[in-house]
Amino acid sequence: MAIDLYSLCPGGRGKKIKFCCPDHVKDLEQIDAFLEGEQFAAGLAFVENLEKSRPDCACLTEAKCLFQRMIGLWEQAYETAVAFAAREPKNVVAHTELAI
Repeated sequence: MAIDLYSLCPGGRGKKIKFCCPDHVKDLEQIDAFLEGEQFAAGLAFVENLEKSRPDCACLTEAKCLFQRMIGLWEQAYETAVAFAAREPKNVVAHTELAI
């Protein structure tokens, strides 16, 4: 599914994708494809691989939390959310992931 460049970035920074992470559109589309296909383990591996080159990308961290929860890795999802909220204390999505 095509990503709307003018929708809000899923990372929670309050910017539209076009202004927050325009270079990640193909990656976000691939993440959506993993979610739609219920390929959560493959999606998690994909995100973890992308994080090696972009460790502070909020949209990747949010996707990582989501995939971890979908697989049932609740403790890892919590640890990821704690690190996310610590790294971005004003990010609403980070605190939402922490609350989940």
